[in-house]
Amino acid sequence: MKLPLCALALVTVAAPVSAAPLEFAGINAQTVGPDPATMTCMDLGPFTPSCSLSRTSFGGVHFDSSNVLLNDKTRRVSRIILSFHNLWGDTALKALTAKYGAPSKVESKQEVNRQGGPFTRKLVHWDAADKDGTIWMSSGDKDTVLGIDFKANREPKAAPKVDF
Repeated sequence: MKLPLCALALVTVAAPVSAAPLEFAGINAQTVGPDPATMTCMDLGPFTPSCSLSRTSFGGVHFDSSNVLLNDKTRRVSRIILSFHNLWGDTALKALTAKYGAPSKVESKQEVNRQGGPFTRKLVHWDAADKDGTIWMSSGDKDTVLGIDFKANREPKAAPKVDF
């Protein structure tokens, strides 16, 4: 009886970390904004509200700014963008890898900043297991940008047909 239980435990441990639908800070592809539990929004009248995350950290990383983009038609979250100092880059990579598994792509390339100084840009990319989203992190000269994209919500739904 112990052998099947051990085998079951191994299968459970070996399961992919990111098998669940993409979720970040309580937000997923089904989240409709503005959602007071996860984001703070500024009402812009008839226009799509401008939103930011209610929290200021994740996995030990403290971010400087956040932006939650909503689809103009459906008001579902289409992208979350965080910005933080490069000092948090390794901590962010560890936290994201722990939650979503190993990145699907990691690359580095040499670039030049506005003052002409060279630096190495590190790009890290995860594909969500549900194929509905991607996570990317780009470390620049001084700051790192983290993006969470919900692909299905990026494009506005087709405009209604109007008979002139």
